[in-house]
Amino acid sequence: MDARDPRWFGEDPATDRRFLTREELARRWRVSVRTLERLHAARLGPPRMKIKGKVLFCIDDVLRHEQTMTDRGRRR
Repeated sequence: MDARDPRWFGEDPATDRRFLTREELARRWRVSVRTLERLHAARLGPPRMKIKGKVLFCIDDVLRHEQTMTDRGRRR
């Protein structure tokens, strides 16, 4: 599934922002959910929020983080 495919995202109808769950982000990055937890603990991953006990990542923040990581690789 492509990142631009609307089925890839979860939507919050209250704000119409798009979110990924931990499982969706892990699948997107091809890492384990535990790896995402380690990145969060080390403050290396994208910002996240909890809504009704569920950890969510705003897709805009994820894309920005991915771009930052891509840019870092180009500077070497």
